[in-house]
Amino acid sequence: MLAVIETFLAGDTILLRRAAVSARLDDFTADLAQSECALYERAGLTVDCSLVRSDWTAYVFRDQLLAAEAHYDILAIQSHASHLWLGSDGEFIYAQDLISAEVDLSRALLISTGCHAGLNVPPYQSHPALDLVQAALGRRANMLGGTSYGVVSKKHLRWSEALILRFEQILLSGAEPTPGRALAAAKADYHRETYDDGDTLNDAKASLQLVFYGLPMYRYVVLGGAGT
Repeated sequence: MLAVIETFLAGDTILLRRAAVSARLDDFTADLAQSECALYERAGLTVDCSLVRSDWTAYVFRDQLLAAEAHYDILAIQSHASHLWLGSDGEFIYAQDLISAEVDLSRALLISTGCHAGLNVPPYQSHPALDLVQAALGRRANMLGGTSYGVVSKKHLRWSEALILRFEQILLSGAEPTPGRALAAAKADYHRETYDDGDTLNDAKASLQLVFYGLPMYRYVVLGGAGT
């Protein structure tokens, strides 16, 4: 966390220029990934959505998004997860991959709707000491993820996916340029929008478990952005 604080003190504004989105097209998070691609493009970012594909592999992800020359201000990885890895079907990006990657992740915002991606767990017995949250902050990045099972629908964007997308819309529009306020506004909007339909346990769970790690007072600015 000290590294994150030092990076913030060197400058509290993050200029958003480039974003990348990753997901398997045959997975339940593909609709969120495609919505993010469209949102980032409308906001004026240069967007790499080439890893929203049916033949997604961890090797290609590491080669394309974690290489030395690849720096993205937003990295949205929509997949299955645990607090130790992101991916599916035996193709995993581990916390250690983020630590050892040549790419500069400083000030980047990592976003995932994967189950437990945002769960910070202390080491115990033979359990790995490094989780995704620790890896992200260790590389001076910020992270948005859930501490429990993600709640999604195969039919449409709802619950965890809808809340994450609302956070991104608010942050990129400039209405609330700090992630702390953007997340608070997203949760408030989400509950207002779902109240008339009757908030369910899934709505409450999606909201309660979504956590921002890093410094919530960073100011995000989209260069040349046209809003959402």
